[in-house]
Amino acid sequence: MLRRLTSLLPAGLRWRLTAWVAAVLLVSAAVVFFVVYQNTGSQLQGQIDRDITGDTSQMLQSLHASQGQSATGIAAAAERYVTRRSPTARPRRCCSCCCPAAAR
Repeated sequence: MLRRLTSLLPAGLRWRLTAWVAAVLLVSAAVVFFVVYQNTGSQLQGQIDRDITGDTSQMLQSLHASQGQSATGIAAAAERYVTRRSPTARPRRCCSCCCPAAAR
């Protein structure tokens, strides 16, 4: 089986060097792709985490004025905040996770 396979491949030194160079380039490209992929993924994850932290703190500051109100009042304030922030957002989903009592 091995003899038949080697008989199909060219036997010259030029072909063996070409195969080695191609293999080294392929492995190098795979390593570079993996490193860039990992680095980009971790940078994006960090940026998303910072954005979510900032958005959450802004919402909490906005809702701080609603302190002492009923759950319905807090939910209404949260809906107003989310609607002003992003007109295409779905405020009900946000309020039901922030104020479970208001979702009933």
